[in-house]
Amino acid sequence: MYVYKITKTQLLRQLEGKLLRNVHYFAEGKRGIVYVGQFDKSLVIKKQIPVKKRTITVAVKVKKKESKAEDAIASEVHWLKVLNERAIGPRMLFSGEEYVAYEFAEGEHIEEWLPNATKVDIQNVLKSVFQQCYVMDKLNVNKEEMHHPMKHIIVGKDGNATLIDFERCYETEKPHNVTQFTDFVGKQRAMLVKKGFDFTLKELREAAAMYKEKYDAKEFEKIVKLIK
Repeated sequence: MYVYKITKTQLLRQLEGKLLRNVHYFAEGKRGIVYVGQFDKSLVIKKQIPVKKRTITVAVKVKKKESKAEDAIASEVHWLKVLNERAIGPRMLFSGEEYVAYEFAEGEHIEEWLPNATKVDIQNVLKSVFQQCYVMDKLNVNKEEMHHPMKHIIVGKDGNATLIDFERCYETEKPHNVTQFTDFVGKQRAMLVKKGFDFTLKELREAAAMYKEKYDAKEFEKIVKLIK
């Protein structure tokens, strides 16, 4: 597999100017390439103030040159700013015309994490994702891909679920984040039953259908109760 490398381009110089170090290739999707680098917070603290060195990992998403997706980076920047205010998505740090940088979400993709997790941990993660989906629904923001979110939900060692990749978000009066994620949970039912869950697909689908009519909080809670 060919590995992309960052040479001393204008982009790399911009990132180094933001105090990012050891920037290297991490992954790629249909529309973008993700690099990761290290940021030492102590570099921006005044020298006379003693501070314990604290390095964080930063992800930098760059649009693929061959991608036909227009304004993908600008869209990601916009929606990260909007959703970060509601504690959704990785914390955005800075951006440029060619890239967006945010705190790297460390952990496993949700489908890799689920089989080895306990029932209690699964309940907490599913509830967290549902709540984030509900907030996006109430904001009239549709994320897409929540029915098949294998690479869009990262579960950390601390049990926190982080949604990533927001360049395809759009505003609509009929968002379907909750209903799409309900569909995903339904597909995992066989595995979840082995973990001790006892909801039926009929119950899940009926609850999702009722919620879809009015996006009502009470109907949303009925969906969440099915995974408790």
